[in-house]
Amino acid sequence: MKTLLLYATKSGAARECAELLAKELTDCTVCDLRHAIPNPELFDTIIVGSGIRFAKIYKPAAKFIQQYKNVLLTKSVSFYFCNCETETFQNAVEKNIPKELLMHADCIKSFGGKMPFKKAQNMNWLKTENKDAFLKAVLPDKEKIKLNFKRLTSAEDAMYPAAMALYAMSFPAHEQREEASQKKILECSQYHFDLIYDGNDFAGVILYWETENFIYVEHFCINPKMRNRRYGQRALEWLGKKEKTIILEIDPPSDDISIHRKSFYERCGFKENAFSHVHPPYHKGNTGHELVIMSSPGTLSPEDYESFHSYLNHTVMNGLFPADMP
Repeated sequence: MKTLLLYATKSGAARECAELLAKELTDCTVCDLRHAIPNPELFDTIIVGSGIRFAKIYKPAAKFIQQYKNVLLTKSVSFYFCNCETETFQNAVEKNIPKELLMHADCIKSFGGKMPFKKAQNMNWLKTENKDAFLKAVLPDKEKIKLNFKRLTSAEDAMYPAAMALYAMSFPAHEQREEASQKKILECSQYHFDLIYDGNDFAGVILYWETENFIYVEHFCINPKMRNRRYGQRALEWLGKKEKTIILEIDPPSDDISIHRKSFYERCGFKENAFSHVHPPYHKGNTGHELVIMSSPGTLSPEDYESFHSYLNHTVMNGLFPADMP
């Protein structure tokens, strides 16, 4: 993965941090924003660093962010700031970074700072813990994350309550299965209720149906305490190793959250499909809800969509309500 690391500085702090970060990143191009820079569209990851004065980031960084906002929304992007006064950090972030980018960014950290034109020895102003957390979030090395997956086949599993608590908080009620239905489908051979772990840490769940020709991801969520560490991206990469078409649904992109979600899946290689699609209701008395079909590695043919739609209605949603179950 190619990384573009850009900085704007007056005291030299942002430059020193850029040089420090570059030592940990492979295939990284470092540029001073006061000078000409390469085309950002040619890079997978973009990191922007800047000093802060009077709650404002330096002009070259602010200009770049505004000019390339739409490009940044299609990339893995992170920001670091060098500021002497920690109370100015959050204020500067909110004033200078567009809301869409705040939601989209993998990581935003304050590295500390020094006064402009003042010499500081050995970077003793650097907040090392913030720098380390930043690197953990942006490093593309898969070795930094050791994901493993555990399939649940029974509601008696000790992790089932924690998994369902995450599920309940991650989706609106009308998009959730009823409890009896969720327990029942654990017995289905094609249904996978997989827990996602980073080492021993519970990172999320991915609930999907696997057929001979495609995989349908019904629900997928990451523990809020462990977001912005690329667990979602890594989980989808793992699923992609099965070398089958992957299908999932998202809300129509109409607000910051839904737009951000669509952008995430596009960065993971998913394509939007133009089919008019309504997901059947999960609860009696409800109507279906319109969703957008996303698929990877490419879009679906009309025949592929009809096959999926039939499977959704006759297998995934079969026996949905407790009264219908044997």
